[in-house]
Amino acid sequence: MKKNFFQQNIPLTPTKGHLIAGSIVGFFVFFILLVFQPFGTYNFSMTHKTLFLVGYGFIAAGTYIAFYLAGILLLPKCFDAKNWNLLKELITFLLVFNLMTLACLIYHQQFIGGYYITLPVFIGFLKYSLAVGSVPFFVLYYQKWISIRLTIVETNAESNRSVVKFNSTNKNEMSVNLPEDEILFLKSDGNYIEIVSLANSILKKQLIRNTLNNVLAQLPSDHFCKIHRSYVVNLKHVKRISLDGSNYELHLISNQLKLPVSRSMVKPLKKLLA
Repeated sequence: MKKNFFQQNIPLTPTKGHLIAGSIVGFFVFFILLVFQPFGTYNFSMTHKTLFLVGYGFIAAGTYIAFYLAGILLLPKCFDAKNWNLLKELITFLLVFNLMTLACLIYHQQFIGGYYITLPVFIGFLKYSLAVGSVPFFVLYYQKWISIRLTIVETNAESNRSVVKFNSTNKNEMSVNLPEDEILFLKSDGNYIEIVSLANSILKKQLIRNTLNNVLAQLPSDHFCKIHRSYVVNLKHVKRISLDGSNYELHLISNQLKLPVSRSMVKPLKKLLA
């Protein structure tokens, strides 16, 4: 039971998302230290105190961003969006939080001095980090928790057909419910995704506020595949891949639709279609 829970797929935050998240974490750390001045910071005085506190924010943001960029670039198999799950999310969170704490502790020791960095000192400093850093991380992970539940795949007992429910990040927007086998492809359109479906030879397009990465993480990986940064296709409707000049295209069985394919996805896609 626990193993299945921790191994459930969740959206992998894209590189751009980590840049934004790291900046948010850094800003919150500085903001909390400056405005609320916890842990005796209020009684602490030094020249350019505000600039000193800004340093914690920069170090927190830099450590967070560097950690995820290094992981995505150097360990692509570990940071694979298709295999990203709750367990990996928790492990990376613990690692990055401890690295941020260590980096801030070294920064603190260099300016304040008077002590050596030992395990008890690190654990004591970690308590402060949890108190300060838990706020921005809670906000970021709550947002991700909400996004995980934006796409739900259910089975209709009467027709034995899987139905995909696309919920919107906009609470005032109606959800879109479609049988899985009617969905042709999804297209990124700014802050929205365009859901293209086919039923009774009628092509239908519907817009809903969401992102491809959020949706893809919840769709069956054996039926849906991201073929381009802006496209996710239902493999059940794929006919073939062709080369048009220097660009690859994916032909769908219905209506002879053609979709662009990233060069990096050509070989993996051919294996899936074999």
